[in-house]
Amino acid sequence: MKYIKGLDSLRFFALLVVLKEHWGPNSADTFYLDLLQKQVPDGQFGVDFFFVLSGFLITSILVIEKHRTTSKALTLKNFIIRRALRLFPLYFTTISILYLTGNHAVKDHFCYFLTYTVNFLVFKQTAWNSFGHTWSLSVEEQFYLIWPFIILFLPKKHELKAVGAFLAIGIISILYSRFSPGYFFVLPIYAFFAFAVGAILAYYNLNRLLIKNFDIIIKTTGITSIITYLILINLNISVPQIYTLLNVFIAAYFIRSVQINKVFKPFNFFINNKIFIHLGKISYGLYLFHFIIPAITLAIIVKFSLFFSEKTLHFLKNPLISYLYNLIILYVISLASYYLFEKKFLILKKFFDYKAPQYNPVLKTELIQRVETKSKT
Repeated sequence: MKYIKGLDSLRFFALLVVLKEHWGPNSADTFYLDLLQKQVPDGQFGVDFFFVLSGFLITSILVIEKHRTTSKALTLKNFIIRRALRLFPLYFTTISILYLTGNHAVKDHFCYFLTYTVNFLVFKQTAWNSFGHTWSLSVEEQFYLIWPFIILFLPKKHELKAVGAFLAIGIISILYSRFSPGYFFVLPIYAFFAFAVGAILAYYNLNRLLIKNFDIIIKTTGITSIITYLILINLNISVPQIYTLLNVFIAAYFIRSVQINKVFKPFNFFINNKIFIHLGKISYGLYLFHFIIPAITLAIIVKFSLFFSEKTLHFLKNPLISYLYNLIILYVISLASYYLFEKKFLILKKFFDYKAPQYNPVLKTELIQRVETKSKT
């Protein structure tokens, strides 16, 4: 299946706004920095983007394979194993290390982390912990538990109805959250809208959904959403539900633009930049580790503070300096994780290719001749 490099760049930029949300700067010393910071989306945009992208990629894979082979059970098995090989080794190794080293967030709620239900823990406690950012990974895993069964085992004529149902439930959930206290947005149904919009992109790309002027609609909605976002944020209007809708429309616009290679020219450099593509490729490790790196480095500095002069300690605790060395540490660890650990499992995916002993003789190559999209994972 065709690998679209630009999607890795988009992954990195989505991660970047999450990093900005968690690492800062969250407050500005000058009017101009504050003004500039307002133009950068918050962390929720990055999360919403990942949900739309997952909906697009996973639906593309499942729909193509459902109509290419007669063995739905084999496709399901391969899908589950391939997802597990990509996500489980690093995740479970990380939470195991944190558990064994006495991280209270993980140790006190290990069952939630072990079962990918951290989002329900956050919802229950209405608070974050030091590894609580994995709530979004939990939402994605819960999506993987539902969506493959719907796409693979529903009759073809009902597939789009399921997408429509997800879309409707997602919109209702977003609207309901306006009147629901707490952390409703971490529940999986809140993300249904984003997943469904990604699925719509997939169905249109695979010639399974015919909408007149689809690309014009996506472009117009996306650009309008960007302008609306900037206006609202600069007017200090805070309605998270509106931003969620705008985030999804913007994400759909960028994903579709990269997919059909019609990116707004000034952004071409960023989308096709080898550095950003590389960073997007290791984005899983970057995302998983980024929340705990600053706390670990600070703990090490405090523990060995007796060995440092007062001047050195002041230097190491300088916000800008700590930001830079934490970035370097995060990159090095994520790079090593990808090439020395994650790839050991990724190469095993070749034993679980999406192949079946028989091919569906009824459904011809219309589906397959379209540009088959899949991010290299």
